[in-house]
Amino acid sequence: MQISGERHVDQRLNEMDRLALWQRIAPPMPAGYGTYLFSKHNLVDSIIFQENDTWFKATHEKMVRQSAPAIMARNIVLPEVNHKELVPYVMTSKFPNGAIAIATEGRVTPSQSWIHPRADIILKESEVNKPIGIFGYYESLTLEFLQILPDNIKIYGQDLLSKKAINITKKVKIHENMIIIQGGLIE
Repeated sequence: MQISGERHVDQRLNEMDRLALWQRIAPPMPAGYGTYLFSKHNLVDSIIFQENDTWFKATHEKMVRQSAPAIMARNIVLPEVNHKELVPYVMTSKFPNGAIAIATEGRVTPSQSWIHPRADIILKESEVNKPIGIFGYYESLTLEFLQILPDNIKIYGQDLLSKKAINITKKVKIHENMIIIQGGLIE
């Protein structure tokens, strides 16, 4: 019996480990710290919950709808999100130490339950030599920096569960003050 619905929560424990490790790089901010921006556009997800989807029996066999802003940002400008069809939720935060996290979150629909839509996202106000945590699924992610990037810049990527960073400079596109990372490389 599948105990977690189509999200396979029972198989996603590594994500929780990554979250805990990210907090070593960018410690959590206190409530009310800094600024909070959100898009005017809300996304609405809906699903008919089955018994295996949730422990909350009051929702079994009933349509449940929830909404939230499509894009949210804390201490940084809202990213640009370009999509063809269904759009993911997009969240980003800039931490007091300059580290940035950006995440896309999946959607639920009555016909597909849990899906990971992909979009082309542009994140502005990135800083050279500051960590950027990238979470979720993307068509592409463009990091726009505050200054022109040096010619000899090296870009490293690392799964937070790995002990070793790898040089991905030749796998990304670098143009003046931008680094473009394809979604397949992020995955």
